[in-house]
Amino acid sequence: MTWIDVNFLDIDTSKFSFEEPKPDRMGGAFIPIRYDGKYLYVTYESLVAPFGISKYGEKLSLSLTVEGEYLDKAKEIDEFFIDACTKYAIKWGISRTTFPREFYASKLKQMVKPSKNDKYKPTIQLSADGCEISGLDGTKVLKPFSIVDAHTQWSYIHRGQYGVSYKPKCLEISIVSDPVHVHVHQDHDDSICLI
Repeated sequence: MTWIDVNFLDIDTSKFSFEEPKPDRMGGAFIPIRYDGKYLYVTYESLVAPFGISKYGEKLSLSLTVEGEYLDKAKEIDEFFIDACTKYAIKWGISRTTFPREFYASKLKQMVKPSKNDKYKPTIQLSADGCEISGLDGTKVLKPFSIVDAHTQWSYIHRGQYGVSYKPKCLEISIVSDPVHVHVHQDHDDSICLI
């Protein structure tokens, strides 16, 4: 099967399809994703990586700030996957009977991650395990608040014990520019905030 490379903003959710679930070793399942019948690469362009690369145990993650058309597209894709989980709930083993859409929205780990603090913008998360980083000066270090392009692979939805997730795997990060200007000031409650 061939691959197709699509800009994130050009994703057409009507072109998504799913193959039969494949059981994993922990009692869950992988549901392969296809786009227009092909394997899917997705490119994100000129987004801020506010934390650089984050590490959770042995796992690496990349968060990208989204706003405007990027946020709208991410929400559109989240809504599509909620609908898919609702439609295929029994087939994918999410539930043994059908429930209202809101139930499946609560079971899906959505792409858009709202900030817990209104001062910060929402983000989307990518798996960064094994990701290649290339900088303007040959650097392999991604500093917080750098502007990046990211090339990702969308392979599957995973149904686990506690819910359903889809987290694209980042294959390559290209640093477009050094960290954006961040102004730090101290609030009256002595907390530090970035604006």
